[in-house]
Formats: sequence, structure tokens, C-alpha cells
Amino acid sequence: MTQTETMGKRIAAFRKRRGLTQDQLAEQLGISAQAVSKWETDLSCPDIGLLPQLAEILEVNLDDLFGVEKKGPAAILAPEQERRDPDRLIFRIVVDSADGDKVRVNLPLMLLRALDGGESALFQMNGRNLLEGINIAELIRVAEAGMLGELIEVDSADGDHVRIFVE
Repeated sequence: MTQTETMGKRIAAFRKRRGLTQDQLAEQLGISAQAVSKWETDLSCPDIGLLPQLAEILEVNLDDLFGVEKKGPAAILAPEQERRDPDRLIFRIVVDSADGDKVRVNLPLMLLRALDGGESALFQMNGRNLLEGINIAELIRVAEAGMLGELIEVDSADGDHVRIFVE
């Protein structure tokens, strides 16, 4: 499903994939088949209160219904000859602290290798190591093995949000 498709087209495709008729979907939702038909022809949209149940019946999540495309989790590239040169990879570190600080760091993998395992001042904010508990050496290892995408997403108890990607 792409973001350019309408919600109606996505609902129709998900319904058909599950082998349901408009009548069957309507019955499970406790609404009329005409309502489902109007959704699928983009004459109306489902009531917001029906969305969780609709997603459950169609075996999708709400992002799928709305056509939100997220960067997926990290994936190992196959075959090896298609992998990117590790020296050309970039680690992207995004930190949003509970205090309102925003940090965006783009580090070439070869520079990250030279840092001292994340203890660098680069990762310090308000006297704390933002990457505490994150094994930088292991991140480097998986990137060198061909893994790309979002590697880590952490929400701390203090309200800090950290995401690490390799691209």
C-alpha cells in the first residue's frame, strides 16, 4: 500500500485480501454494507471509533489504514555483493530530551569506529551519556555485516527519546 492511495482503496484491498465481502465486513462491524461501499468509493470515511475494530478485522494496524509509510526495522541486505561499503555508511543519531533539547548527529561509520565506545563528549547532555547502555561496538558490527535502517529506538524513564539509524 502506498501513501498516495486513498483510505477507501486501502480498505477495499485489505478486505479482499482477507477474503471478506462488503456485507461480511459490515456485519462484523455492526454497520450497513452501504457504509462500507461508501468508504471504499471514498464518498465517506469510517467513524473514528470504528477504526481499531476495522484494523483488527482486516488484520492491519492503524498506520496501514491511514497509509503511513514508516522506515521499517533494520534489515540485512542480501546478497553480499549488493551491500554498501561500510566506510560510506552514516550513523544518524536523533535525541529529543525531556528538557526540550534536540540533538541530530550524522556520523560516518569510520569516525564512529575512532570514538571511544560512546563515552565521547559528543554523546553527553546535561552531564549524562545519552547512549548509556547502548553497545556502540555491536552497532558497528551489525552495520559492517550489512544491516541498514533503524537499529535502536529508546524512550527513557526520564522522557528522553533516542533513535539510531544506519544508512
